[in-house]
Amino acid sequence: LFRKTSPTVIFDESFSRLDADRLGGLMKLTRALSSGGVQGVVLTSGPREAETMKSVGDYNVILMD
Repeated sequence: LFRKTSPTVIFDESFSRLDADRLGGLMKLTRALSSGGVQGVVLTSGPREAETMKSVGDYNVILMD
């Protein structure tokens, strides 16, 4: 389906039940995929994922009030 471009991967509260170690591992994987051209979008209601991404690398945060 995607021979020329990679699709965007969207996670909607996918990490809410993970412990800190597993969350860190998945954030590192998401970061590695983004360096290969895959864009990852994480939708969450809490700050935990953004705090974890600070230790992983560059990211953008959009806050909706």
